[in-house]
Amino acid sequence: AAREDDKMPLLVLEDDVLLSAETATLADHAVAQLEQSYQPADRAILLYLGAHVAAWRNEQRIVTSTIELLGAEWLWQTHAYIIWPVAAKRLLQNLPIDMPVDNFLSRNVLERHVIAYVCRPELARQEAPYAKGDIVHSSLACKAAPPPAAPPAAISQRHRRRRSSASDRVGSGGTRSEPVVPPA
Repeated sequence: AAREDDKMPLLVLEDDVLLSAETATLADHAVAQLEQSYQPADRAILLYLGAHVAAWRNEQRIVTSTIELLGAEWLWQTHAYIIWPVAAKRLLQNLPIDMPVDNFLSRNVLERHVIAYVCRPELARQEAPYAKGDIVHSSLACKAAPPPAAPPAAISQRHRRRRSSASDRVGSGGTRSEPVVPPA
């Protein structure tokens, strides 16, 4: 009998996402790489096809000839991601969502309930991530203050330094199409 953990991941797209010409091929390759790297019961994974990253997890890195998957610790933008059933179950265990959904996801990544990877090159971007909406975007305050949902006690000094240096490189203008190198 097939275990529920073996079910396929789900692709989530917002209505204003712009996909690259290589999205389907590279996303398939990224999914295959992650599924080779993790046993089904350990696939509590969110794979972002594009994101605004404030802090990286340097110990999480998968590099192939066609794509690089970088571990992220705190990130925004939910315009294009792939979620495995194990990750969905773990997120449901941490309800309610009492903050913007990207902060909720990042808090669960920071607390290690789920794992986040970001594709490089970026496979998707949001048409206008901070325009025409009535929601105040928490990532616009990235340089001014730490993410609002990040409990200060849960972030070590090392993580604070990494978040500051990463946010300085990424800026507050949304996603970038060029690679962002995690701090060494």
